[in-house]
Amino acid sequence: MPTFWDLPKPVRNKVYRLHLVYKGPLDLDAFKSLCNTPEKGVQRRMPVVFAVCGKIDPEASHIFFGENTFTVSDVSRITEWRSHFWTRHANQIRVLIIKNWDLRRAHQPDFDRAYRQIAALKNLESLTVHIDEEAVLEKVLDYRSAITWLRGVGSGPQVYLHLQGLPGMKGFRTIRGLQRVQFLPPSIPGARLLTSSGSIPGGFLETIVKHEIMQSRHPDKFKPEGSFRLLDLPAEIRNVIYSILLTFPGVTYPTPGTPTSWVNQVRGLHKGSKALQKGRDDAQIPRSSLEILRVNRQIHSEAVKVFYHSNNFVFSNALRLHQFVVSLSDTRLDCITSISMFYTGTTNDGDLITTLTLVRRLPSLRKFHFLQASSFHDATGSMRVNWPCPRATKMLFSFRNLEDIKIRDLALENAGGSGNSLVWRHVDWQRAAFKHLNYALRLAQSGKIFGWHLFHFGWPKEDTWPAAGDTDCGKTKGCSCGDNDHVDASNGDVGS
Repeated sequence: MPTFWDLPKPVRNKVYRLHLVYKGPLDLDAFKSLCNTPEKGVQRRMPVVFAVCGKIDPEASHIFFGENTFTVSDVSRITEWRSHFWTRHANQIRVLIIKNWDLRRAHQPDFDRAYRQIAALKNLESLTVHIDEEAVLEKVLDYRSAITWLRGVGSGPQVYLHLQGLPGMKGFRTIRGLQRVQFLPPSIPGARLLTSSGSIPGGFLETIVKHEIMQSRHPDKFKPEGSFRLLDLPAEIRNVIYSILLTFPGVTYPTPGTPTSWVNQVRGLHKGSKALQKGRDDAQIPRSSLEILRVNRQIHSEAVKVFYHSNNFVFSNALRLHQFVVSLSDTRLDCITSISMFYTGTTNDGDLITTLTLVRRLPSLRKFHFLQASSFHDATGSMRVNWPCPRATKMLFSFRNLEDIKIRDLALENAGGSGNSLVWRHVDWQRAAFKHLNYALRLAQSGKIFGWHLFHFGWPKEDTWPAAGDTDCGKTKGCSCGDNDHVDASNGDVGS
């Protein structure tokens, strides 16, 4: 009498697929419902059909585990999920989805172990992670007071790198050899969804972690043969390469306590690291693109100008900016085009004026933002504006040829909308005063006005504001002169 085993193997495989391949993903509960009840004291399971005959398991396991999509509801359940699979079956899983990878709760000691269990899946090809990287970054900024001030000016690669220190990330980054990696918004009820993806475009997960995970498990097999001489390329192409490597989106905040090159990080920040003493890179610090400046003198001479010319440098206080300026050579100072500086109110006025004097001498400077993070609530009880240091504000009128110069109060900018209440009327009034002053600063870049009449800082509460240089400006309190986004510094004309 013919039996199932008398059928050709392709036919048997089709029968297996009809019974074992499902349209939707399989979570742990669904997997348990398809499996036999394990023996007492044993958690590992397999589909019931595998228990019919010893031949079915080796023939059909690669179809069930390799062609179905498996899901884990939360990273905290990875260890439990893995405990229900035999190792020979787990190694055949190709597609895995983690629905909630909440790094904000990654302080649990078993998270590293959970990540390494995923890395041990030998045939895993596709990994989808639901995560809100922006929320994780906000959490990092909350706990690291040294960079909290960056909230008002935006993030950048330097800020994203702080995610590498999150507990459990080291285990996650041991995963290798995947063909497809996705970071999507959280799929749990009540989670805050991002407009585009679960990862920040150009952030730590997309630019570093994803690249590492998709590397081959055996990189030595794919080492390129021969060498490539960068200096053999035309200068124009080299400049494009330097721009790609050394122009960073967002902001760059130079700090003497945080070396940016790989060599300096190893020698400086981690001198006492036992892992580095043993010759291992357990810290997994990403290499810096600034390493290209250490190749030779010609590349350094060509590339360093691109770095200082193309980036927006932000400083937490005047002392940081002063240290930065006095530490650079004239060649580098001549290339700087964009600087923003926070005023905290703790800096000595004399030191602040000295710093601004150095900044004013930068020949290529085209953008300077003078920032403060004071709360607008401080001024809602009286008709006054929380100006930063008056002496510094006066000195800004002596700057020339800047295309973008502003005094900004981040609390006012982030205060939200407006309303008819007394508080919101004061907020709108203060915003208009800052626009009026910034409009005058932009006109001053052409030397047409000097702003002396604006140095009486009680003018915002007067019925008529001093004119900032335009015939229609200053007629009434709250004039709209500052609504124009562009001023032609050559002739003082306002463009739309």
